[in-house]
Order: sequence, then C-alpha cells, then structure tokens
Amino acid sequence: MSKETAVDHVTQNMETYNRIAEHYHVTATPGLRAWKEESMRRFAAFLPGAHVVVPGCGDGRDSRFLASLALQVTSFDLSDAMLRIARERDPSGTYLKLDFRDMANLRGPFDGIWASGCLYHLTKAEFVRCVTTCRSLLSKAGVLYVSMKEGQGERYEEILGPRYPGGAEARALLQGRRFYAYYERDELLKALDGFALLAEQRVEPAERGFELWLRKIGEAAAQSRQV
Repeated sequence: MSKETAVDHVTQNMETYNRIAEHYHVTATPGLRAWKEESMRRFAAFLPGAHVVVPGCGDGRDSRFLASLALQVTSFDLSDAMLRIARERDPSGTYLKLDFRDMANLRGPFDGIWASGCLYHLTKAEFVRCVTTCRSLLSKAGVLYVSMKEGQGERYEEILGPRYPGGAEARALLQGRRFYAYYERDELLKALDGFALLAEQRVEPAERGFELWLRKIGEAAAQSRQV
C-alpha cells in the first residue's frame, strides 16, 4: 500500500462520487433492485429491534426501502452531491455527512447496520477497524449486513467492469477513479471478528461479490473464538 493510497483514497472517491451523483440512478436496474430489496427484507427479519444505520447511503434508495419496512433509519454519506439527492427525495429522512472512519461519533446503539456496496472503499486495515466500531455501535444481538467485492488486493480503478449495474449506460456516465479493496471469503470472515454468520450468498445481478448477514456475539464468545 503506497503512502498516496493510504492518505487520499477517500478524498479521491468523494471527488468521483460528487461528479457522478446526478447519473448514479442508472445503477438501480430492476434486477438489482429486486435482489437488494429481498436482501433488505432478510436483514429486517434478523433484527432484534427497529433502529438501523445505513453507511454510505448514496442517493438514499436503500434507506427509503428500509423505512418502508417500518424501520427507524439513520443514514450517512460523505458525498455532498449524493446527500443532496437523498434529502430531496426523502425530506423526512435522517441523512448525515460522515466518514466511515468516524462512525464512532454516531449515537447508538443500533439494532442493525446495513452496509451495502460501500465498505470496500476502505483499505483493508481501515475495514478491520470499522468492523470493531460497528460491533460497538450494535445492540446485543445486533445485525451487520455487508456486501463486498470478491477478489484479491486493493487498488484504484477507473474502468467499470462488464457486469457493473447499468451496463453500457453506466460505463459511459459513471467514469472516474475510485479505490476498492477485494476479498476472498476466508479473508473476509476473518476480518469480521466478533460476529457470527447468519446467512451468505454471492451477488448475482452485479459484479462478483459476497453478501453476508452477521449477528454480534458477546465478549466471552468472541474471546473464545480467538483461542
């Protein structure tokens, strides 16, 4: 990992997302939305309560659907352009400006964290720290959902893959340099220490990736798994 990547990858990502925000809706294809909405129903069914937080909420599409499931939703993003769109489309929603790395500033506890297609923008070291923060924010038996990219390494990329949601239109409109971290399954599960796996599946209507539903486990259980 170069010093440049470690220092300014978040700034670079935000520059890109601010520039493409008005076109980002093209990724909400019918197939992907149906898939994600089923994943959100599954997430809601696992929850011990109704308070959830949505990191990297983007234009608020998932936040709005989760609210339709009678959940109390707090959302955040670091892109001003994305937040503007989210607030325009959902004036009654709660949308904060916040960095993933500052999640500890949120007022928990939350019964669930819906982190869809966002935490792979952190370096792998940052992701491990973020998982610890997520665990501290969750209530007893709280649920963490993550969707992460499958593969190896971490790097900047500018060209969208052929399975990126939105197809050719997305590839034309959503160009820009973004930082991604890729995981093999065992590597990802190891990083999610302090959680028990509830369910998993590979994402189908998009680029290769994992969907994981996980439940927070107690301190004693977490320590026994480390022995």
